Amino acid sequence: MTTFTQQPTYYQVTWTQNSPNDYSVLTGNQSGGLDSTTARNYNRLIHTTGTTAISTNVMSDGTTIVINGFPIRFTSTMPLGNIITEINLNSKFTSVIADQRYKANYITLANAPGTEGAPFYIEDSVHTGLANLGLTASTFSAFPNEVGGTATGFAADGIITINNVNVVMTAGTVVSAAAAINAKTVSTGVVALPAATYLQLASVNGQPWSINGGNAVSSLSHTVGNHGGYPTLLENSQGKDRANMRWVQAISELESFSTPLLVGNVVRTGNLNGNGSCTTFQFTVGYGDPAQVVTVAKTTEPDSGNILIGTQAIKRAVARAMSSALVNNRNVFDPTIASDGPYADRYNPVQVKSITAAGVNTVSNIATIEQNISVTQISGI
Repeated sequence: MTTFTQQPTYYQVTWTQNSPNDYSVLTGNQSGGLDSTTARNYNRLIHTTGTTAISTNVMSDGTTIVINGFPIRFTSTMPLGNIITEINLNSKFTSVIADQRYKANYITLANAPGTEGAPFYIEDSVHTGLANLGLTASTFSAFPNEVGGTATGFAADGIITINNVNVVMTAGTVVSAAAAINAKTVSTGVVALPAATYLQLASVNGQPWSINGGNAVSSLSHTVGNHGGYPTLLENSQGKDRANMRWVQAISELESFSTPLLVGNVVRTGNLNGNGSCTTFQFTVGYGDPAQVVTVAKTTEPDSGNILIGTQAIKRAVARAMSSALVNNRNVFDPTIASDGPYADRYNPVQVKSITAAGVNTVSNIATIEQNISVTQISGI
């Protein structure tokens, strides 16, 4: 007797917002693109960036770092791109991803999609891998975050006033500036991290903060005023909700085949702070039986009655979500910050709003939408 065991089949799906059709120029109800994360969770994103530019292979064989208890091992032949790939291959165990979001040749570690706001820790295990990456062993838990522009030299006794507390700089680098700010964290509620050549500020209590002034503000490349991470505008938040509505619809369309074994491994490029739409949005979907991955073109679609299987069926499912007219009542994150004397506050951080996510194109042009979607079978028969 012969026993046949069906192999699960996985597909990698990529939505490209600006090519070959440029949907990034769409405004109003058509804006936002596709994304799995809401604006509120973008605002909760925790991240840390190395301070060392990496242009050569910096690891020795066996160098191992630990992220959230999980060891990640490197070899001496790994350039930065391969180090990032190795970390991301293990994100399902660590809930942390790596990229170069703030500056080329500098690594950033951040919450993986779906884990925004979850503290994470990093430490060395074998050799000094963190130092090689310009990272420091620590637990990271502060949000919201903002990263300024390139910081310049700091004069001794320069001042930055945060939440009505004067922080006195010492002459030196962005590292010494961060140390000076962190010495006052108990009073300001704000923590600082060096991030490449920039200074990253974050709240330790989830609240916005105010930079009131000081002669060192411009050298830190932050601005006087209220700050509270990203998105910065209500319209940006609504765009993210439109993107998330399309994502939920895409999952619904994919579930119309059968219940997927997996929907995950989300990877984004462009606008990673949530202030705009992603340039690319990629995910993996898997099914227990490839024979389940089939759909028939609807009567509203130009190829009505055609049978689509495998990668073409997946592509059509996502295109249907991107062409649908969706209306939902949503708890929309409102990033509006008001001044309360020398302090900052969000008096109404959530609004219940009816959000419309219009299709990026019409159903009659669904084949055009599909031009921006690529689907690759990555395993199975």
